[in-house]
Amino acid sequence: MTDEPHETQIAIRDFDLSQLPADQRALEGDVLRQAIREHFEEKFIRGAGASEIAITQDTIILRWASETPLQPLVDRAVDLLTRGEFDRGISLLEAALLVNADDEVALFNLGMALSDKGKLDDAIRHLRRLVKLDPEHPNAWVALGVAHARS
Repeated sequence: MTDEPHETQIAIRDFDLSQLPADQRALEGDVLRQAIREHFEEKFIRGAGASEIAITQDTIILRWASETPLQPLVDRAVDLLTRGEFDRGISLLEAALLVNADDEVALFNLGMALSDKGKLDDAIRHLRRLVKLDPEHPNAWVALGVAHARS
């Protein structure tokens, strides 16, 4: 089976600056775009198998190939988490949430993965967002309880 190309675009204004080191969060213009590029090179290309990052004046473009046709970021991330590749899965889930901040599957899996990695404040933040979006999601409540218990 040949690799199928995929692409995701994220507006720079939607990029969560808290993903950058503290000393880079107030950057602007080309320097900010370079910091974002370096972030994605580290987290996405090396961590998750992307083949290209392009940054225009206002857009981050991630391109990659996958052996499974049209596998969305979230599905690929869950596959990685299932295989125990937490850092790569977390990176993809963070990218997926940049595209759709209300993706319940991404929020749930990211919250659980961050909780398992001991990043409890971040896990709780994502799981709280999920239970606000879907108060009837029993697994989200359980995961949120576990994250709180761990903290």
